[in-house]
Amino acid sequence: MSRYYFKKLNIIIIFFIFSSLSMKAHANPITLKAVGGFFFPADSAFREIYGSGDTSGLELTIELFPNLDFWMRANYFFKRGQLTLTREPTQVEIVTMGNGLRYRRSWKKLFFYGGIGTDYFIFNENNVLGNIEAGNLGLTLKAGVGFIVWKGIVSEFCFHYSRCQINPADYEVNIGGFQAMFGLGYRF
Repeated sequence: MSRYYFKKLNIIIIFFIFSSLSMKAHANPITLKAVGGFFFPADSAFREIYGSGDTSGLELTIELFPNLDFWMRANYFFKRGQLTLTREPTQVEIVTMGNGLRYRRSWKKLFFYGGIGTDYFIFNENNVLGNIEAGNLGLTLKAGVGFIVWKGIVSEFCFHYSRCQINPADYEVNIGGFQAMFGLGYRF
């Protein structure tokens, strides 16, 4: 990852921290989760080279109103593959950082939600043809179910769909796709 993107990532992490501290000052419940799951890219050419794979990250959720949450997330995807024609090795890194709103309905210890947001995608591909770095803003839709396991411990399962178009060379690629994610966190 280049220094430029690393600096952006640090700025966003600092934003996460200060946002959560300022919201905590208003005594709104905050949930911090570690998430992991499976990423299925939407673009068939991307899948042909890299396939699908594991993804992981962090998510912060802040309750704004009784049924409305603000969420922020950062996810990481890394995969090795082979170029289509030459079968040379290649690798890709995709970092997504985003935020949005989700509507939540609760029933006892169970809750369901659906939401929308934006993600900034950082794409880095490295192979014998060169190193390609690109970034762009994309749209994310999410739906899930969660369970309050014990006191403040929260478990969630959700689906994300994201769309982000980039032009790494002379072609356009959608580096978004479907994600099935499991999260485990603590509600403060």
